[in-house]
Amino acid sequence: MKNEIWKDVIGYEGLYQISNQGKVKGLDRVLQYNATKTKIWKGKTIKTIVDGLGYCRVSLCKEGVKKAHKIHRLVSDMFLTGEGPINHIDGNKLNNNISNLEHCTNSENINHAYLNGLKPKKIRRKIICKETNEIFYGPVALSRE
Repeated sequence: MKNEIWKDVIGYEGLYQISNQGKVKGLDRVLQYNATKTKIWKGKTIKTIVDGLGYCRVSLCKEGVKKAHKIHRLVSDMFLTGEGPINHIDGNKLNNNISNLEHCTNSENINHAYLNGLKPKKIRRKIICKETNEIFYGPVALSRE
């Protein structure tokens, strides 16, 4: 796809690259198994998985140590300026294109989720037990009407 820009992943320079469209690829390299055995590894696009929270993740390996990374965080580290939480503008956690990502504050991120119906708004409501007069506080889901 045109206009796709690739940059080395910080901490994995020469091993992996991330694109501004949220793709990750391993680079061609020679793997050394022991003093006499080597293997040429042909670089390719790496498959991502979707974690339990709905975010795309990829496992990257360096010096025998594997570590999972969220794709939107890798894209933002390489292509966005700023710090803090990352908001998926369209609300789709699988769309990790740079045009769909922005830095925001925690409260902006939560408000975005409420306003777009990505998370139900909850408030704490005072509940009084009629038999014992005990007071409880608990969340009550609000409708978006």
